Amino acid sequence: MPDYRSLRYLTSPNLPRSDAENHAPGVENGGPMFVMNPLSHRCCQHNHSHGWPNFVEHLWMTTSDNGLCASMYGPSVVRAQAAAGVGVEIEEVTR
Repeated sequence: MPDYRSLRYLTSPNLPRSDAENHAPGVENGGPMFVMNPLSHRCCQHNHSHGWPNFVEHLWMTTSDNGLCASMYGPSVVRAQAAAGVGVEIEEVTR
């Protein structure tokens, strides 16, 4: 939640509800994985702070043909060398 007092362990944009049901085998880990209670899963407290660094680290990625992929969107600047060896700089501005 925005106030950091609760969080969902696994989040999906189309997840319609929070529940305490076991979703195995669709979710690899058995147990109540979709509750909004950080005390239910001991890894949440230290994993929660990894979200922003991992998001920023994966905004831009390379493709198998030496191209660039905007894999996630956020304000950023990337400097890279294109397949032809030409330097490129892309500035992404978002709201």
